Amino acid sequence: MKKILLAAKRQRQPRRVHARWGFSRFEYEIRQANLAGKICARKVRQALRVLRVAVLACFPGIMIAFAANASPIVFTDVTTASGTIGSTSFTNELITISAVADTSNILPFGGGFSLDNSSASVTIGSLGTFTFITGTRFFVSQTSVPPTVGFSHSSLGIDLIEGPMNSAFSSWNMLTSIGPITGEGAITFAWKQAPVVTNGGTLVLDGGSGSGMVTFSAALAPVFAGTPGKANCHGTSVSALARQHGGLNAAAEALHYPSVQALQDAITRYCAAG
Repeated sequence: MKKILLAAKRQRQPRRVHARWGFSRFEYEIRQANLAGKICARKVRQALRVLRVAVLACFPGIMIAFAANASPIVFTDVTTASGTIGSTSFTNELITISAVADTSNILPFGGGFSLDNSSASVTIGSLGTFTFITGTRFFVSQTSVPPTVGFSHSSLGIDLIEGPMNSAFSSWNMLTSIGPITGEGAITFAWKQAPVVTNGGTLVLDGGSGSGMVTFSAALAPVFAGTPGKANCHGTSVSALARQHGGLNAAAEALHYPSVQALQDAITRYCAAG
């Protein structure tokens, strides 16, 4: 009984306050933990700076090229696939993935490069166009046999669409326009393993579905003739391209867009940036 009373008495006693700093032992330990966390974060930042210096030392040509050639680039992937978006299913629909990225964010990896998309969308046949909420990226694997490009989940690094495969990708570093190139490719089974969320719901493409062919293109975003933000920006840009190239079909081909619609979409994005 005496032990119980002593324990209760101790529980009723106020926390001891440090005579010098004016806070309890518990609060002191919390402050020490916070200080340790700040020190750890500072050391991590220092380590990242050291790593950056090491990368610059090992790959000076690559990093200088990225900095000197930084500009928006538009990726387009076209294939066929079956799957679902939200609660709606589709079968063998034309799938067009369009994305915009900044080449200053290109990252090298063993045998190739990857680039996270600033924004991306998918058009599924007649179902419409949906914006990706899950982060995505494109990549090129120069040393694959044969060399290949692909579309993947940016945070998990899981490939979602692989291909096309083509020897032209062996020297492509994602800094220039290329394509359209059509070749063998595949919808992977990772869509069910790593959810890909859009504004129309979760998108799942059935692994192995479709034609097994993928068309890929990358186009550095040009500066069009119109003035961004002006009402006549789109019309002015289209007219200038038609005059310069003898029509929009020729303009799309010359600027490495897979279709006239893709070129029109690029002009729309350019004009909306004002």
